[in-house]
Amino acid sequence: MIKMIKLKSTPLPRWLVLGNSAIIVVISAFFAGSAIGMISVTWDPCSILGGLIILPFPLAVGSLQYLAGFRRNHRAATIVAIFHIAAFSLLGFALLSNIAEWMVKDGSFSFTVCVIVFIISIIYAYCGFCGWMNLRHSKYLRTSAAKMEQSGESGLGRFQFTLRELLAGVLLVALIASGAAFTIRDAGKQYEEHITREEASARIGGLPEGATDVCYCQRPRGMIAYEFTIDEAGFLEWANEKRENLCLNPDSSMKEIQKGVPFTITHYAAFIPDEASASSKGGFVTIPQGYYYTDYESDNGYELGYDTATRRAYFYRYTH
Repeated sequence: MIKMIKLKSTPLPRWLVLGNSAIIVVISAFFAGSAIGMISVTWDPCSILGGLIILPFPLAVGSLQYLAGFRRNHRAATIVAIFHIAAFSLLGFALLSNIAEWMVKDGSFSFTVCVIVFIISIIYAYCGFCGWMNLRHSKYLRTSAAKMEQSGESGLGRFQFTLRELLAGVLLVALIASGAAFTIRDAGKQYEEHITREEASARIGGLPEGATDVCYCQRPRGMIAYEFTIDEAGFLEWANEKRENLCLNPDSSMKEIQKGVPFTITHYAAFIPDEASASSKGGFVTIPQGYYYTDYESDNGYELGYDTATRRAYFYRYTH
């Protein structure tokens, strides 16, 4: 017969309760700021919707953990414990399902996969610890409240903020603002034109040395198109590395454009909003002579192109 685990009603060390509560509040504040930053990325509807869905959770967890740890509210401790246990269960399912998928697909674990599993395992264990700690703390607070009622004492007082709490609140607001700023900066602008490689590197990773006059425009769900000027040898070296890193079809290869059979590739300006001013408008670019490469799998893929006459390189990645 399976026996239920009985939680002790003895108090946990005060430093453990306050320290863990502070960690949860800080993490929640940063994620709340990140959600606000997602809502602020007005050009991406997916980001706005995601931010609106995510925002209530860190706000609720942070507020409840503050009440449980610093205000000794047993109801808040019980509710936030349920949040942690739910996260514990979901992460456990995600961890096991991903391990099974990686084993079936690859048959072995790469170093990157091992790092991901290790990080998820740490978060998983911490969620379980937080759930246990808050449940035990809740039981202790309920027992203490019952004893105070029996003795005729009142455990309730006026809800007042101390100066220390007000200062901590200012720091939390700053943390929320930093989370929002980080997310907005990471999302970047929707498009930029005629910028340097260094300026574009924050949004476009892996641009080759020697790339100049970069233009790009991004869309929701990771869709992006960009172009830059580079010599032919530099393009071929970069394109082969790019093809190996993003290759969906291992049998595909770079193709040379034959005379009289031009190649048409999607142009970044096709994604710029109509009300915006762009130096060049048009949905496609026709390359009469040069190189091209296309690769796709299901609804995901990308295109590479190079015009030897203009020394202009083109890249387009699409998802659905």
